[in-house]
Amino acid sequence: MKIIDLRTTDLRVTSLDEIVENAGKTKVYAIFNGSYVKIGFAKNFKKRIKQIQNSCRIGCNEIESFFFVESDSSLESKAHSFFKSKRKLGEWFEITMLEACEFLTNNIIEEKDMEQKEKSDIEIFLKKNGINPILYSSLLLPLYKEIDFEEIKKQIEEGKKFMEEEDLEFFEESFILGDYLALNLKYSKDAAFNFNLACMIMKMYESNLF
Repeated sequence: MKIIDLRTTDLRVTSLDEIVENAGKTKVYAIFNGSYVKIGFAKNFKKRIKQIQNSCRIGCNEIESFFFVESDSSLESKAHSFFKSKRKLGEWFEITMLEACEFLTNNIIEEKDMEQKEKSDIEIFLKKNGINPILYSSLLLPLYKEIDFEEIKKQIEEGKKFMEEEDLEFFEESFILGDYLALNLKYSKDAAFNFNLACMIMKMYESNLF
C-alpha cells in the first residue's frame, strides 16, 4: 500500500498530472485535504482529480495525499457504508488516510479472492459436466445471459399440467428450453442441437454459479 504524499520534496518536482498520467481510468480513490478524507469513484481518475482541485465543497486546502485502487463503484458504496458514522459532508469523512486505505486495500483483496474462487468453481463445473471451455465462453454463456428463466419456469409448469402422471417421469425440462432457444432467440432450427445446448444450460442454471 503506497499513499502518494504531495508534500514531500521529491514528489513536488513532479506535477500531479504526471503522477496520475499512468493511473488508468476506473478507480476508487481516497484523497486527504489536510482535514478530511474523500472516498470516491471515478471512470476517469485524472479528470476527477482536476475537478476536485478546482472546486471543493468542504473548505478544501491543497490536496496533500491520495491513494487509489482499481475497482468499480461497489467498493466506493461499501466504504461509504462502513464509514457513515464519520461522514462530514457528502463523500468527505473525518477519518485518517490510513483508515481509508486499509479498508479499500483489504476489501479489494477480498473481491479478487472471490473472483478467483468463482473462476475455479466454474472450471470444476465445466470439467465435471464435460463442457468444452471454448463452447462455454463463446456460445453457452452469451445464450445463458439472454434467457428469461422465469418465463422458462412458467412454460415448464404449464407443460406439466397437460401431461398424464405416468408421462411426467419422461418429461425433460430441456425440451422446453430447447424450444425457447429456437422460438425466442431464433438460435437454431435443429431440435437435437438445441436440446443438447439446453441440457448444458439447464445444468448451468441448477448449479447457481452463473
